[in-house]
Order: sequence, then C-alpha cells, then structure tokens
Amino acid sequence: MSPRAPLRVVQGGDDVGKRYVLDTSALLAYYQDEPGSKPVVEILRQAEAGKVVVYVSFMTIYEIAYLVGAAYGFVQARGTVMKMRSLPMIEPEADEQLMWKAAEIKAGGGLSVADSFIAALAAVNDAVLVHRDPEFEKARLSIRRMMLPSK
Repeated sequence: MSPRAPLRVVQGGDDVGKRYVLDTSALLAYYQDEPGSKPVVEILRQAEAGKVVVYVSFMTIYEIAYLVGAAYGFVQARGTVMKMRSLPMIEPEADEQLMWKAAEIKAGGGLSVADSFIAALAAVNDAVLVHRDPEFEKARLSIRRMMLPSK
C-alpha cells in the first residue's frame, strides 16, 4: 500500500459538528484510492479544519495491521499504522461502555467481533459509520451509516 500524504491530527470537542467512525473498508478505500475514497478524503479534510470529529476503532487499526502485514510484511504494516495514526482521527481506548455495546451488537448477529466493536464506537459516540462492508447493511443496527461504493 502506498498511503496518501498524512494530515495533521486535530482533536475536536463536543461542540464540533458531525461525528464519523471510519471502518477498515473506508480507510482501505482511502489508502488505495479506490471507489469511495473521495467522501473519506472530504471527511478527513473537514476533520483537519475542525468542522467534524472522526473516530477510528482499535479494531480498525488491528485489521489494517494484519491485512498489510499479511500482504506486504509487518515492517510495512507498522509504517502504515503510524501514517494512519497521523490522520485527524481520535482513537479512543476501549472501555466498559464500548465493550457492553459491542457485546450487544455481536449478540444481535451478523457481524464479526471486529465489526461489532467498530459499530459500537459509532453507537456510543452518536457518529455516522462510514463503510463499504455489506455486512453492516444486513445487520440490525440502530446507528447512522454511510455506505461507500464497493470496489
């Protein structure tokens, strides 16, 4: 993967406009300049300007790490994760509230553990889940979603 130039990190507060959670599929579209990358670029630009807040789950970082590691080696994976962490995104720690919400979502069926945590992050932060994973559309989720075009 040849990642785009990183943007600087901007921490947004509760008074900032819309909130987003970028799923692994959205970040892969961004990094690989695939269909669906343009909305992700725009969301990150708005985050850089302080107009929106963007969250990324530890599970998204984990998925990117193992996908890049398996394909290109873990030296490349570490570099990709470092660049990803330089984007204007907040990476909250997993806490009790997130764990219980992820468990509730997982128990509802249809999602992997990783996707359950990613969806839970959107739920607990009242954020729009940005993705191109059809599993999120099939699952019974009470969160707002933005489905990106598939590959």
